[in-house]
Amino acid sequence: MRINPKVIDPAYSGPEALVEVPDKMLLVDRRVYEDRHRVCLGCNKLKGGKCEACGCPVPGKLRWVMASCPEGKWGAVQKKVNLESAMEDRAAAYFESAIKQLPRMGVEVAPVEVIRERLGACSKCSHFTGEGEGVCGVNKCSSLTLRKAEARCPIGRWGVAQPYTVPAVPVETGGAKGFYAVAPGGRPGLATMAKSLASSLVGFVAAGMPVVSEEQLQARLDICRSCEKWDASGFKGTGRCSLCGCSTQAKLRMATSECPIKKWGRVG
Repeated sequence: MRINPKVIDPAYSGPEALVEVPDKMLLVDRRVYEDRHRVCLGCNKLKGGKCEACGCPVPGKLRWVMASCPEGKWGAVQKKVNLESAMEDRAAAYFESAIKQLPRMGVEVAPVEVIRERLGACSKCSHFTGEGEGVCGVNKCSSLTLRKAEARCPIGRWGVAQPYTVPAVPVETGGAKGFYAVAPGGRPGLATMAKSLASSLVGFVAAGMPVVSEEQLQARLDICRSCEKWDASGFKGTGRCSLCGCSTQAKLRMATSECPIKKWGRVG
């Protein structure tokens, strides 16, 4: 929502212009909501879920910190506005979504710090409408544009950025060195997981979908659990290999599958 932060935070010392403030920063806590609700339920102006004095839908109005009763029965709530923290959170969310979407479209992603700077500039701009995730009133572009390395502001507030480079880690694969693309934080990227899954499934189906015995499965699982590349929290606690990205519950059952660093091999 676009507001002047001083409306809810008299101590705010940032720009006086309307800026984009995340909705979650403008909501009252449950206790305040319930206190307001009790007052409204006992008021003769409440009719069919609406206040006859102001015409507002009561359940919705009670949620906002800057709302107040037209009869003076309850007032607005002051709340500290930390736009810097909010911008950091939103930029990180934009970056994460961009990493998942844009490369598949052949579009390079801007680094998270660039997205943060662009977001800050746009949120203070008079051309920023604040519709949905934000739309530029000049070229009608959405916030998705902020995430593209090649994008530039139509009125020159920011320009093209150096694209984010997905890191790679070297892995020993049968004596030859290969590279697995990884996402931020060292997790296998989408390309890595897709390639690994496709490779495993092709061999598995072609061989008639053979599975290992329970003893063989347990032997493989014991090796994975003792490996520093095994992520016990992956796939909701069932386990994931941090090199190939595969679910250990699925891959270990395929007789045709093998460990990417050769700690165990195919069966049969």
